Amino acid sequence: MNRRTVWGLVFVALVVAATATTVYFEGRERLAETGGRSPLRLGMDLQGGVMLVMEVQEPATGPLTPQVVEDARLAMERRIDQLGIVEPVVESLKGDNWRRIIVSLPGVTDLESALNVVGRQGSLSFKLNGVTVLSGGDLLAEANAGFSSRTREPAVHIVLKPAHAREFARITREHVGEMIEIYLDDEPVVGGVIQTEIPDGRGEISGGDIDLKKAAEISAILRGGVLPAPVEHKETRFVDPTLGAEISRKSLIAGVIGIAAVFAYMVAFYRMPGVLACLALSLYIGIVAAVFMSLGATLSLAGIAGFILSIGMAVDANIIIFERIKEELRSGKRVRSAVEAGFTRAWSAILDGNATTLIAAAILFYFGSTRVQGFALTLSIGILTSMFTAIVITRILLRAVTDPRTSLGPRFFGALGGERK
Repeated sequence: MNRRTVWGLVFVALVVAATATTVYFEGRERLAETGGRSPLRLGMDLQGGVMLVMEVQEPATGPLTPQVVEDARLAMERRIDQLGIVEPVVESLKGDNWRRIIVSLPGVTDLESALNVVGRQGSLSFKLNGVTVLSGGDLLAEANAGFSSRTREPAVHIVLKPAHAREFARITREHVGEMIEIYLDDEPVVGGVIQTEIPDGRGEISGGDIDLKKAAEISAILRGGVLPAPVEHKETRFVDPTLGAEISRKSLIAGVIGIAAVFAYMVAFYRMPGVLACLALSLYIGIVAAVFMSLGATLSLAGIAGFILSIGMAVDANIIIFERIKEELRSGKRVRSAVEAGFTRAWSAILDGNATTLIAAAILFYFGSTRVQGFALTLSIGILTSMFTAIVITRILLRAVTDPRTSLGPRFFGALGGERK
């Protein structure tokens, strides 16, 4: 083999090693997080979860408008994002139900916790001897779950904004020895005696029934912001995880059957190039899995559809290349020359076809809903990876088998008889 072919095979080996390493370590980490259920993040349609129907009520400050509903939706979305729930969907309804917001939380089965995060008003206030001395929706600059520096118990660490911090310093300075309590939505959370002035606006909420889970919830509520109007819980729908598991199983079976059929077709019609294309396609599947795991992307049914479609695009690129190679062989070229010419002449058609699909995927991602965005993202990753494996990996492998020392005749390429070797 010449030096270019050897370096090409070394490159393929490095890609395989990098892909296998990423899949192994990322998959092991994901399995640990999911309790062994899946090496990938799964959407609600595959792993189950809870769907809440919330209705925004009339605010105390004025009439209920679509903008108030949208502000409430955004506040809920921010709170859920703070909890790290994967691929939540928070969307407003249209028409007669425009006051309602649908909140879908994949993997969440604790209804009380979900309602606590999305349904609480989120207004923080400080009361001195039962009298409110500091309150409002914009008091905090920071709110983080952690542990108390004094008792090592779970706590919410808060930092007041500068203007409120100065006011809080004055209050604590003038009322040393008196009782101060922190309220969340008019419910007492924690209280204690002021021991000394608190000049920097830093404090912590701990004690009582606050554990790590509740500390995380309170932090998410405070960081997400106050809801602009009260919300009322109207309906709850649970998506059974067993249903998601059954869908996952059937999707896996369908994917295996589809890939096996593609492999059989490629080998039957294109012989040796078909075998190499199957190897490249196997690497393609591994690379896509590695990219998904590295990005922490969520796989839903729409994502599976995008992945299967991208497999079709990957095979399509190989078919275009192989048909061009067969045409070059029929014209009388030697195998190695036909391979190089086939790749060169097929490139423009592959580029145009994939570019138009990527443009469509970008439009879907920009204008689509969350589910549509998942489909578009999966499709885009698949297309870019398929171009890499079809143009780079398959070409390196074909160069290796058409090397002068290992060159195979046209009959191994599915071409018509009579061609020159």
